[in-house]
Amino acid sequence: MGNFVSARIYTLLVPVWGAFDILFVIWYVTTSLTEGRFPFYSDVAMAYQTVGSYGLSAGIAALLSAMLYLTIPLSGVLLILRRRAVKNICYIQAPFRIALFVPSIFILFWPLKFFPHMVALALSGVLLLLTEGFKVVSLHCAFVRRGLS
Repeated sequence: MGNFVSARIYTLLVPVWGAFDILFVIWYVTTSLTEGRFPFYSDVAMAYQTVGSYGLSAGIAALLSAMLYLTIPLSGVLLILRRRAVKNICYIQAPFRIALFVPSIFILFWPLKFFPHMVALALSGVLLLLTEGFKVVSLHCAFVRRGLS
């Protein structure tokens, strides 16, 4: 019984991760538009301007960020469809999500604005590592150990 329950939970988690990715894209596009920016284009243009001020490393970070943001809707759809290839996309995304601070469960971070700055910063780092680690482990369990396809 315990094995069935854990297998079922992992199987159900896969489309939930996809829903979080899709919700993130909706939030990102909506926020950009309400702030008068064109999603993706404005960010790339701003990054281009930043390279002149902060150097090539800022440009590389902006390029990696843009690539990550472009893969999130893809992983969202593939997770909802439970496609096996998505696990590799998510494995590759994980370190970039951590380095660029793009959490999979972004809604967990909204309440942190009510905490003192240093506490919120520490909690954000811990939450980011925990959620990304949990995502990678749960996808591994769903796709590799449970044979989800």
